[in-house]
Amino acid sequence: MTAHIRFEERRLFPFLESALSEALLSGIRDILAKLHEPQFKDDYPDEFWLQHKDKPHTGSE
Repeated sequence: MTAHIRFEERRLFPFLESALSEALLSGIRDILAKLHEPQFKDDYPDEFWLQHKDKPHTGSE
């Protein structure tokens, strides 16, 4: 497995970067980013007991 990864990093990827156009590499990057987007979005509000940097806890709340 290590040999395979080293081959990709040292030979394949540099070759592809030199052989493919910037536009094509950009398109590949966008496709890969879309494929690897997280399936779960943590949009639940922070717990009330967490102290926020812009609003320090005073103890009177």
